[in-house]
Amino acid sequence: GRRVLLYGTWGHAAGCAYARLRARYPDYATMQRLTTAGCEGYTQLLRAAGAEAELAPVGDAFELVHREEVEAGRDPLSPASLFRRLYAPDDLHPSRLGSYLAACVFFAALTGAHVEDSAAASRFRPSEAEHDRKMREKHGWEPGELDDAAAARLQSAAKAAVEARAARAGAAGEAPPSTSEGSALRTEL
Repeated sequence: GRRVLLYGTWGHAAGCAYARLRARYPDYATMQRLTTAGCEGYTQLLRAAGAEAELAPVGDAFELVHREEVEAGRDPLSPASLFRRLYAPDDLHPSRLGSYLAACVFFAALTGAHVEDSAAASRFRPSEAEHDRKMREKHGWEPGELDDAAAARLQSAAKAAVEARAARAGAAGEAPPSTSEGSALRTEL
């Protein structure tokens, strides 16, 4: 059988950005909870059909960053907040930092290793992207820099999200994630 890895996405920064759905998803926490439930539902459907399905918990990692900001007494929607810096100006697409967080989650989900524990950590950093240039021209928006402190926080959130998802799967009696494909990647790192 083939391994299916679903992209567990995130809620929009301030609730649904689309007016017609705003009542159902009024804020980040509600939208994240419902989005995660939907992703988990698809994972279960695939498993019921016999697929080896897992969820790459990118949305869970976004949620951990959000929670960390709230617990520290910071407004997660403040422009200086690491959580807010995960988003592009439209409050729904990821910024360079949000994409970096997603990449850290996928790295862990695919390899069974974590970026922060890997020799790849120092060279696994995004650079200026074409998307950044377009956003700068269209919106005057400068993407946040990925300094060492932000990188460490995002790597930690990715690791915690993947480990928490694996622990929940183990407690539910689900098969642990397959790492046979990942072991070859780990060896190269």
